[in-house]
Amino acid sequence: MRSKLLLISVLFAAQCAAQSHVIKFDAFDLLSSRISLSYEHLLGSQTSVQITSGVLLDYSKQTITYQPGIALDSEDISKGWRFIPEFRYYLTEMTNMKAPAGAHVNFSGLYENENSSFVNELNNWTKTEQRVGVGAGLGMQWFFVRNLGMELDFKIYTLYRFSDQSGNFYNGLISPFENSEISREFNSLFFGKIVYGF
Repeated sequence: MRSKLLLISVLFAAQCAAQSHVIKFDAFDLLSSRISLSYEHLLGSQTSVQITSGVLLDYSKQTITYQPGIALDSEDISKGWRFIPEFRYYLTEMTNMKAPAGAHVNFSGLYENENSSFVNELNNWTKTEQRVGVGAGLGMQWFFVRNLGMELDFKIYTLYRFSDQSGNFYNGLISPFENSEISREFNSLFFGKIVYGF
């Protein structure tokens, strides 16, 4: 019985030692006021899965002057989150490597939820938008110093966009409005990530 437990423990430890993991931080997303993190796990010598999640928080305050000479301080706020599950196939086989590297093709899903609002004394509107889609892309991942490296990834998605807007809009008169919209579109995303493999 003890020998069986020892054998199982050794096999489990070997399996754990063979697992490859990569944590990633998207530097380019900071330009759009988004913080994005990814986790990739190597499944086989050429395949892996990755999960990316991100949060959006964008705030700006500005002074807007309307034609009658009315100057108002306006607040523009956007917040939301993103979730991207992904499957990858690397073009070269990984042997004796701690983390996946090289060129790859990927297939992924996408879900985004974003809430925006614009507020001043004349205008007050909110917008809720959800985007759901699937896509494919090409990427390249390098490791330079020990476990540190970078990744460049380009994806094209076909998306369904669900949008709801409501509020007041000033155009000489204050007019209330409300509308909903569903649309289908193609979109592209570019990722530039700092990666750490272990």
